[in-house]
This record gives sequence, structure tokens and C-alpha cells, in this order.
Amino acid sequence: MTDTPPSPATPPPGEFSRNELIAIYLLATALLVGITWKYLRDAHVFQKAPEVVRGARDAAFRVDLNKATVEDLVLLPMIGESRAKKIIEHRERHGDFIS
Repeated sequence: MTDTPPSPATPPPGEFSRNELIAIYLLATALLVGITWKYLRDAHVFQKAPEVVRGARDAAFRVDLNKATVEDLVLLPMIGESRAKKIIEHRERHGDFIS
């Protein structure tokens, strides 16, 4: 027979038990998550992007689609030269736009 001492129920002085180590790891993880959350919140990572409010355009920006040239249409937002040409082609094929 081998003489093995029974495993102690309590760890030797200066060492943590398994349950104490688990508690320390959980607390350290919770602390790390909390610090990270606060940092990201303070850095405005979780804020919504500001909404873009489009107001009414000045009269200087109004364009009559029935008389506008390619150069006039290109001044409008999101209208490039290609789309401006398509608008004019549509107007020539189907007649004036009706509002």
C-alpha cells in the first residue's frame, strides 16, 4: 500500500481555495467589463449619429425640370452628369413633367 496523505479540506496558509479563486476571477472580470463599458460610453462610441435635417431650399436652388439644362441639374444634390442626361432624355421622350 502507498502512504498518501489525505487531501486537506482547507488550503495551506497563503493560498486561496478553488471557490475563492473563482470569486476573484469573476470580480476581476466584472471590474474589467465595467471599466471598458465606462470608457466606451465616455468616448461616445454608443451614441446615435446625429440626424440630418434637410430644410427647404432657397429659391435660388429651385430648378424647373421642364426647362433645366444638364448644367442646372448637376447642381442638385445626388444628381450627376449621367443622371441629369437621363432626366433630359426622359423629358424629351415623354414630354414635360407634371406636378
